[in-house]
Amino acid sequence: MNFLPLKHYYRSLAVALIVPLLVAFILCLHLYNLKLERSQESRQSSFNNISAQLGHAMHAADGLIDTMFKLYEQPLSYDFDPNWARNVNQFDHYYYQPIKGGVGEIVGQGKFASTAFALTQWRQVLALGPSFNTTLALIQSLQGVAYVNEQGFVYIKRRSTAESELLTSVLDNKFRPSRLNDKALASSAVITVNGHAYFAIGKRRALQSDDYIILIYDLEAISKWLMKIAPSNGEYIFINQDNQVIASSSKVLKTAINADDYWPESEINKNTKSHSHLVQPSSDLPIYTRYFESQKALSGPVRYDMFIEFVFLSVFLVMMFSAVFWLSQRIFVKPMTHLMNYLEKHDEGQHTLVNYRIPADWQPWFSRVKRVFTRNEELVQSLQEANKALDSQVQVKSKQLRRSIDAKERHLALLNTMLNNVPDLIYFKNIDGSFLGCNKAYESYIGLPQEKLVGQQLCDISDDNGELSELERQVLQDRQVYQKRLVTNDKTYHLSIAPFYNEHQQLLGTMAIGRDITEQHAALNALQSSEAKLRSAMEYAANGVILLSLDYRVLQMNKAARKIFSLERSDTLSSQYRLDDLFGEQSLDTLKGTLLELLSEKKKVYHFSLPQQEQKCWLQISVSLVWNGEKNPDYFVVHVQDITDLIQAKNDAERATLAKSRFIANLSHEIRTPLNAVLGLIDVIALQGLSLEQRTHAEQAKSAANSLLSLLNRMLDFARAESSQVKLTKAPFSLSDLINYCEGIVAPLCKTKGLEFSVECDEKNQF
Repeated sequence: MNFLPLKHYYRSLAVALIVPLLVAFILCLHLYNLKLERSQESRQSSFNNISAQLGHAMHAADGLIDTMFKLYEQPLSYDFDPNWARNVNQFDHYYYQPIKGGVGEIVGQGKFASTAFALTQWRQVLALGPSFNTTLALIQSLQGVAYVNEQGFVYIKRRSTAESELLTSVLDNKFRPSRLNDKALASSAVITVNGHAYFAIGKRRALQSDDYIILIYDLEAISKWLMKIAPSNGEYIFINQDNQVIASSSKVLKTAINADDYWPESEINKNTKSHSHLVQPSSDLPIYTRYFESQKALSGPVRYDMFIEFVFLSVFLVMMFSAVFWLSQRIFVKPMTHLMNYLEKHDEGQHTLVNYRIPADWQPWFSRVKRVFTRNEELVQSLQEANKALDSQVQVKSKQLRRSIDAKERHLALLNTMLNNVPDLIYFKNIDGSFLGCNKAYESYIGLPQEKLVGQQLCDISDDNGELSELERQVLQDRQVYQKRLVTNDKTYHLSIAPFYNEHQQLLGTMAIGRDITEQHAALNALQSSEAKLRSAMEYAANGVILLSLDYRVLQMNKAARKIFSLERSDTLSSQYRLDDLFGEQSLDTLKGTLLELLSEKKKVYHFSLPQQEQKCWLQISVSLVWNGEKNPDYFVVHVQDITDLIQAKNDAERATLAKSRFIANLSHEIRTPLNAVLGLIDVIALQGLSLEQRTHAEQAKSAANSLLSLLNRMLDFARAESSQVKLTKAPFSLSDLINYCEGIVAPLCKTKGLEFSVECDEKNQF
């Protein structure tokens, strides 16, 4: 039997078990964090111990090297055999001499010369032999101790003298520390010689000296020493000043490894609680320590302990819960189950109880349940009678509802007829964007009947880019009308989208009406294009154009006008200027008077010129008045042209003409005097008795002189004409006499040049 309260009871019991388990889990998680912190503290303590041992070893090495320098500077008495310097092994580019008794070896570059300086140097370095031997004995990881002079001299004591390449590396300063100084120890890079990796720590003797002492270590020996003193958890490494790993507690290193690439960067950069990464400060040490332990190695044992504790605690809680559950079954669950079984049998018409002995504490409850069932039977009978009365009322209401549905259907048919006869596009959509209906115009537009359109979305039947759907969602969200212009291949629609509601003001969806505005849109585009062309024609016109209101306020000004009035670079808008800002006082009065005459006389155009005193120029002004559709004056159109160059050219031409006229007048007066003398002399010669030919020539000379005098008079007349001081007089003359006169002057000249000159006259015409 499925009794819902018992199901909830079982769920409550399950929750009662889960909650303690969750508390136990949280407690174990807290203990896990505590143990993890203690593990990290233990790693920090071990790291500090290793760092202290390394620091102590470095300070001891620093003290040894300082003691060696003191022995070098103040050598003790040493039994030095000069013959050692006489039998030196000389090679091509270096010399080599082992010292007897295992004291050490001397090697140098070039050719050895047995000078006093060389012997003194040998005596000083050989005094370092006992200290070198002591150092090698004390420090087992040392491969050798060397005194190096950077000028090519080395004294070295090695643990093994088998590898001569090591001597070459020391002599070539390959073991010289990169940060060598006289204050603190410095470390060199790792050098590989015959498959063995070495590095050195050393110190300079003095600040300006060129010699130093180095301690040469074997990487394998240092790694073994570190593995001996380091704990087993995690990995400790030693790093030199060149950022190279020289020793590891987990493996023996035989070559140098860059410290940045030794451990995975992703593991180091994780949360510090999940792993341990420690670094020793390396400010004054040639070698410093780093430690890293992965998340798995650090937290694995702790997780295992916490898992065992959580299992024991969970087993204890489950056992306690089992005992409580068994007791609840006997005291409460089993009687309640039989009670519910009795109720179920009673509903089926069976009034007998199952074979179950009812506990004494539950018998009153069973009696109450029986009385309740009896009362329920009485209530069911009264409910059946009330149900019959309700059925009759429902039938009456159903008839009324059917009549109401018929009226709504008639209204709906009328509405559909109206919608289908409207030329605009109309459609309805649900809240989810699916179509509810549309009119015939939208069916023609979309290409689908309403039956196939209903229930689909716009993206399912057309290539909608989502813009219209987004606008419909915005309408539903803001609950207000939005408008949009819908452009197709051949038509343009003005689309209005609005939300619609039911009688209870509940939002049902969206309704859209699209009106065909193709013709209006084309007319608007044509009007805008015409207006843009007109504006461009005005803006880039060669002459300045100003649109002026009736109260003399500048409405618009083109580029040429702004240039004429020096407004090209002004940031002020043209519409903020008035006529007073463009013209001077005198020109302004003239222009305003003309504008008033244009208003009163209604003349089409006025043309006049104005001086512009501020710009020192002349302007050609053309003013016209524009009338609106109601025959009222709207605004003035002022055309402005800069004619300063034309006025200047006119004035220059007038001055040149006046100067020419004065020159011609003066020249004519100057020539007339000697010409009169020539005429007098010709008359005197004619009175002295000339031959016929001479008299003819004299008459021709006199005629030419008179012609020249007439020409001068005409030049004077021309000058007077240019200065408007001449008056024309009409007089008769003989054309034949004029031609004969011209022939008499030109014929002799042509004869001297071998030219033929003839005059032909029509005998029928008498002049």
